[in-house]
Amino acid sequence: MLVASQGWHSMISSRHMVLYTGPDIRAAVTYYAPHLKTPAHVHEKHQFSFLLAGGLIEETPRESDIRCIPSRGIKSAGQIHSNHYGPNGALILSINVTPDQIVDLFSFPRWHWEPIASSFQDPISGGPLLRQLCKSSEREKRDIIWDLIALQFNTAEGPLDELSPRWLDQLEEQLSEAPEAADLGQIAKTHGIHRGHLSRAFKRRFGLPPSQYRSYCQVMRGIVHMMDGQRPVHAAHAAGFADQSHFSRMVDRHLGLTPGHLGALFSAAG
Repeated sequence: MLVASQGWHSMISSRHMVLYTGPDIRAAVTYYAPHLKTPAHVHEKHQFSFLLAGGLIEETPRESDIRCIPSRGIKSAGQIHSNHYGPNGALILSINVTPDQIVDLFSFPRWHWEPIASSFQDPISGGPLLRQLCKSSEREKRDIIWDLIALQFNTAEGPLDELSPRWLDQLEEQLSEAPEAADLGQIAKTHGIHRGHLSRAFKRRFGLPPSQYRSYCQVMRGIVHMMDGQRPVHAAHAAGFADQSHFSRMVDRHLGLTPGHLGALFSAAG
């Protein structure tokens, strides 16, 4: 276990929780105690990091960066770096990917950090992102993780010559008409498209990552059933949710209201 190096700190210097593990990808959230220092080290896999809360100084042999607001960073496999966490510690979501899974997907530098707000169309704060990963099914987690990986790092986007608009339109139609049945990984494999390219191309055309778009479509499908007079528990089942609680969480996530509140709102309107 790592040991906090100076200043006040709790008895726990770090805690680590794995959120998803697949053959070539792994996502985890880690708590680092205030003033904790990690020695210089490298990772065997590419690592995408999301600073959800707190702050840190990350150093490489050539440069360093201070992060104290929600940010994301990337370190290619073999990049030497060390970390010094701030007076409030840090909460970090990390995604490790084997290099052969993203060959030619990015032209990223070996090391880079940038604010989340500058690179997401709708800034993702730490709470909602973490809640989304913790409460989602394994398939949903996998798709969310790939969408996070596929987001560009502050680089100019080129034309979508490699993917026809017709193909993307067909994907959008499939997600709209049967969101609960759409398996994005299988769709990418069927069309011979890299899973990361699928996310990037879809977001550039429709403004949302495909996992989030599918979620919106599934939520709206449940609302349609509610507006047709079904009780929330039956609407949840008809829309493909595991149970009413999952449906309620998703409606609240996207609209800020529970299904019950939403139904009451329209009932009051007459």
